[in-house]
Amino acid sequence: MSSQMLESRELERLLSAAAVSESFRRLLLVDPVKAFNEGYQGERFRMNDRLHSQLKTMRVRTLPEFAQQLLMGGMEQEMVAAD
Repeated sequence: MSSQMLESRELERLLSAAAVSESFRRLLLVDPVKAFNEGYQGERFRMNDRLHSQLKTMRVRTLPEFAQQLLMGGMEQEMVAAD
């Protein structure tokens, strides 16, 4: 499995956990790196260096804003790789 596919799968799992758990969602919005590292209900998420850097700089208030910033960060990465 490619690293891009793996990252996409992990982000889907992360967003799913945030959608069903208010406490996890709050942690994700306040401290995304901590939420990623702690996981959800015993499930851990894998994070590469690019995603870790992106999460450290994110400042959002809602889950849709969080998802949008993740998507934009991934698109920027693809554009750089295509150059």
